[in-house]
Amino acid sequence: MPRTQNYGQAPEIPALPPAFLGNGNALIAEQQIVARVANAVYAHYHELRFNSFSWAYWHAMCAPVHMAAGHFGAAIEALQNAYMKAHPAKFAKTLITDKAKWTHLKEAFLKAIAEAGLEPTVSTILTNKVTSNLNQTPPSVLSEKMLAEIGITLGRVEAAAWKRRNVAAHGGEVDLDSVIPTIMETKLLKIILHRIVLKITGASDRYYDDYTVGHAIRNVTEPVPSPPPAPGAAP
Repeated sequence: MPRTQNYGQAPEIPALPPAFLGNGNALIAEQQIVARVANAVYAHYHELRFNSFSWAYWHAMCAPVHMAAGHFGAAIEALQNAYMKAHPAKFAKTLITDKAKWTHLKEAFLKAIAEAGLEPTVSTILTNKVTSNLNQTPPSVLSEKMLAEIGITLGRVEAAAWKRRNVAAHGGEVDLDSVIPTIMETKLLKIILHRIVLKITGASDRYYDDYTVGHAIRNVTEPVPSPPPAPGAAP
């Protein structure tokens, strides 16, 4: 059987903060910068449920290659949900907020279903959809609103990684040829998570981009740029 690469174990995971803790040397932390990060996280500890979030982050960092994206995606969603719960007035959970308008529309839907002459099982399923979650704002829409609210824009490669985050969790295969792309997408999800935390808490104005060659330091509102096309690739 072909030998696969060992991508490390939990004790071997490097301790890499979301943002540099020093202005000069990346390996030397500076007191005032560390204090800003620590105080900012502490100030938002309960609001963002950092007690459970820290475990979700640790599990994502320790997850095997083929499952890490799902764990990072779950951690991001938990962070977003915590923020939206802390600011409910900014995020409408229903598409039609006027109760009278929705009641009128719901009754029209239910009447149409009842008069359509459908099989009882189909009629029941459609009725349940109308009465339970048809008017709920989709999670994807809430996620976009949340990112817009805090001033985070996802670049093309970040958005693509976000859309694919649940492939492994839903049974998608990861073969030897897709290991490296999977690791790269996981890096992007980790960066999205870091950017959200840094922006919400104000812990830092910059983040560490370990996806891009050269490991750039970028403004927290600046997305990860798309890599240049390979030589000879179609535009």
